[in-house]
This record gives sequence, structure tokens and C-alpha cells, in this order.
Amino acid sequence: MPLFYKPWGKRQRFKRSFAAFLQGQVYLFTNQHQKLIARFAPAFNTEEDALVKLVLAIHLVLATKEEAQHPWIAALIAALADSDAFDDFHTLQPFIGSYDLFEYIRMVLGFANRQVVEENFEWVIERLDKAYDIEQICLFQAIFELLFSDKSSLQDITPIRQKALLAAATVMENVKKQADNRKLFEGYGLPSDPDKLRQLAASCEGRTTYSLNPYFRETDNLFRQAITTMYEEDVTASLAITMEAFSRDPYRTEMYIELAFYYAALKNLDRFKEYLLICRRNYREGMKELLANPVVVNAFPANVLADILSTGNTHYLNWQRRFTAIDPAGLEDQVLLQFKAGHKKEIETTYQSINADVRKYLNLDQPGLTGIDHFVLMHNSDRVYADASEIDLVAAIKKLAPHLKDVRFLIYGEQEANMDEVAIRNGLFHLYRHDLEDDFMETRVAYFKDLADRYNDVKIREWLMREYPDEMLQ
Repeated sequence: MPLFYKPWGKRQRFKRSFAAFLQGQVYLFTNQHQKLIARFAPAFNTEEDALVKLVLAIHLVLATKEEAQHPWIAALIAALADSDAFDDFHTLQPFIGSYDLFEYIRMVLGFANRQVVEENFEWVIERLDKAYDIEQICLFQAIFELLFSDKSSLQDITPIRQKALLAAATVMENVKKQADNRKLFEGYGLPSDPDKLRQLAASCEGRTTYSLNPYFRETDNLFRQAITTMYEEDVTASLAITMEAFSRDPYRTEMYIELAFYYAALKNLDRFKEYLLICRRNYREGMKELLANPVVVNAFPANVLADILSTGNTHYLNWQRRFTAIDPAGLEDQVLLQFKAGHKKEIETTYQSINADVRKYLNLDQPGLTGIDHFVLMHNSDRVYADASEIDLVAAIKKLAPHLKDVRFLIYGEQEANMDEVAIRNGLFHLYRHDLEDDFMETRVAYFKDLADRYNDVKIREWLMREYPDEMLQ
């Protein structure tokens, strides 16, 4: 049993935190990352003490970096908004030196996947105007530390920074708030005047300045809520939320992987296999790597894992998908995936890592990318029986997203009611499944016409006029 599990009297929680931090540092400095994950991940799932849980999350993120899981990142961000965490963290000074909580967590999150960090950070911004005074100061400091601590950030107003500035402007409408927080704002080179904050937010030239439709964010929130609820030991509620989330985005296989790992940590073989089977249906490659995860290896005998692996991967063969461009407009059944300037090397590396059958759908009719500045996403008739599944194609586009210009399009199948909307905004991938009643043209037009009216979505309305002009003019 690891040292930090043992109760130690009056100052037990701090001593357990010291022990956890020391053990984590030993694993990191001796390059025993897999051993750290194997011991800390199950402990994180069951730990009740906030400071110990924070220490575990810090080391799990440092060990896994861009592969860090949502709950670990969420725990770090939650600590930024907790005034008690600031004082508790100070007790770790023998290990952290002159760092304070904000500086240390900002450093740790710098190793994590940017998209995952930003997805988990939105709730901090949304909470600003509802927070009480002391909490609000903590939230401001957390936002500024993560988003505006670099001097160059004011010349690079990303969508998440824009959202933070607009939220701050709303709070600063209160004159007293301006006076109380002026020094905090000035410390990060930010104005405390609400009009100037809005002007700064509007300065993101060359980037998307409008919001995605709310259903994308609601879906992200559902997945985060499902994970949070699961780790609060309310698995039944978590599964209900998960099913709702998957009805909106059926491609987030990582959620089922998360559930599989959760039950592996509890050594519940039946539930582990249940969710791993769902992964297998939608996760063509990588099953061997999943079963080699230290959490899984430490939970089940080697012969059991060998039996699971020997059953082979299943995937769909006879599938056909079509594509239609919303923004920017494209040719019939074609979507242009345009490369960002200066990203050719990253795109070529990513392209070569994609399954060869999936690469056919990107219609690159030459061995390299010389002279090429885009892929043409389209379906050709000879690819009906391509040896690839839809999840592989979505995963490929998601890998390419950081290097692509903004684009919005629909993926749909013949004689299928569902239509999947993909939006890539500032390098971030978003997907939402529109569940129509049937595949009739009249149903499709009525559904998206209502959506365009509901969200005042000009681009959907323009797409409808291009695709269904007669029906729209009736």
C-alpha cells in the first residue's frame, strides 16, 4: 500500500499530500511514468481529500502530457477557482519552491492538450458574473494567469480569450468592481473599463468572431458532466448523461475508454469488457495499446487480456457517406479542407499517420503535398466497400483540425435520417449529430429551416438556398 494512503494523525491530510508529492516526483525523475499512472490513476478515482487529489492530478498530467484525461485537467482548473486550495497548496512549499498555486498549475497545464484545457476552462468564465466577491477575484486571477500571463496574448485574441474579455466586461459594468479590481487587471496589461475590454475582444482579426451554435457547447458540457458524475460515484446517473451525450456526438470513443478504465480500476471485469466492446466496435486500431495500459494490466490476469485481444477488432465495411459544405461553400458533394499557412509539414506528418483506406477520401492523387494547399473531402462510387469505418474518417479529420482553416460541413448517408455537422474553428474540432425523423428531402429542409430561424444562422440559410432553392422559395 503506497505511503500516502496511510492515516497520520492530526495533520494527516498535509502529510499525505507531502507523501504523494514526493512519490510522484520520484516516479517522474526516474522516468517511471507508467508506474506512476498505474498507482496514481486508481487513487485519484477514489480520493476524497481535495489537496491529495490535486497532487495526484498534477503528477498524472505531468506523466501523460497531451494524453492527460479530462478529469485530471478538470481537477486542476477547479482548484484555480477555490480560495481554500490556494492556502492549502502553500503548505507544499518545500517541494514547489517559490511557485504559487496559479503559477504551478499554469506550468502543468502547459503540457496538456490545448483543446482539452480550453473545453474544461469555459465553465470558469461562465461562472464569473455569478461568483461572490472573494471567489470572483480568484476566478479573475485564474483566467488571467492561464490566458493572459504571456505578454503576446493581447496580440493573439483567441475565441476563449475573447469570451473571457467579454465576461470580464460584463462584471466591470459595476463601477465599484472597476475600483476594486483595477490593479489586478493592470497587472496583466488589461483595461478595467468595460468598453475598452469589449474593444480588445473585437480585435481578433483573421479569426472567428462569432460563436458556434449552442448545441456544440451543450454537448461538450454533457460529456464533462458525465465524467464528473461518474467520479462522484453516481455511475447510474453518469451513464444516463453519457447516453444523452452520445446521441449528440456518437464518435467520442474516448468516453467509453474512460468508462472502461474506470471499471478496470475497480477490477470489475464484466463492466470493463462491456465498455471495451463498445470501444472495439468504434475504435478500429489501438486495442492492443488500450489493453497494455497499466491500470488494465494491474487489474486483470494476463490470460484474460489475451483472450479479449484474440477476439479481433470488428469494424464496418459496407458504408457510404456524402459531404456537403456549409461554410465556405463548395461544389456538390465536396468539401475543401484548406491548409493553414505554415502548417504543411505538420499536415504531411499527420496525413501519413492516417489509415491508408481513410486517406482515399481525402482525394490526394499524388504521393506528396508539393503544390497542394487543400484536401478535397468527397465520396467516389468506387469507395462504397472501402475497408474503413466512419469513426476512422472522423478521427482523421479531428487529427488534421489544428492545421486546417475554418470550415463547416455535413456528413450524411444514403437513406439515413441522421446528419452529422462538423465545425472546425481556430483549429478546434466540433461535431453534433442532427437526428431527423426520416431521410425525406422535405423533412431535411423543414428541420434545418427551423434551426436557421431558431439560431439566426445565416450560413445554414445560405446552404439551404444553394441545395434546395425550389423548396426554400415555395
